[in-house]
Amino acid sequence: MSFVAVVSDTGPLHYLVLLEQVELLNRFFGEVLVPSIVLAELNHDRTPSAVREFVKNKPSWLKECFTPPLDPRFSTLGSGEQAALTVALSQPGCLLLTDDGAARRAAVADQILVSGTLGILRDAAVLGLVDIRMEIQKLKERTNFRGTNKLFDALIKQVDSLK
Repeated sequence: MSFVAVVSDTGPLHYLVLLEQVELLNRFFGEVLVPSIVLAELNHDRTPSAVREFVKNKPSWLKECFTPPLDPRFSTLGSGEQAALTVALSQPGCLLLTDDGAARRAAVADQILVSGTLGILRDAAVLGLVDIRMEIQKLKERTNFRGTNKLFDALIKQVDSLK
């Protein structure tokens, strides 16, 4: 599927770097737009060093973008989610990458297409690029990703049915 643009907030970039799968974004989308505030969040002192190193040496396909004035409808969200949603709203037909539940609901309410870390891993697994069971195990071991075993089991079942 082709999109006008792909915009990411902090979560998917953070997790995919820690899983050593961030290049999937380049493979699937070519270019990913990231608001400046998201890059700042990824470079925070408490962020894992691998993520900070990724930002320091960010690849050419990761494009820092201007954020229009934040939409006040998103004021209850974190600043990275607000910025990514605002950028996505300014680009009809784009895909928003976020793992935040409230940001996902806001995107859907505004008819913004949305995916996240698990969606990227699912698509890669269906194409045979990753082993979904191994990536879920790494997600559990290397990150603070919030997902239930029920969610992970459903993802595995979905991948198996699409192969």
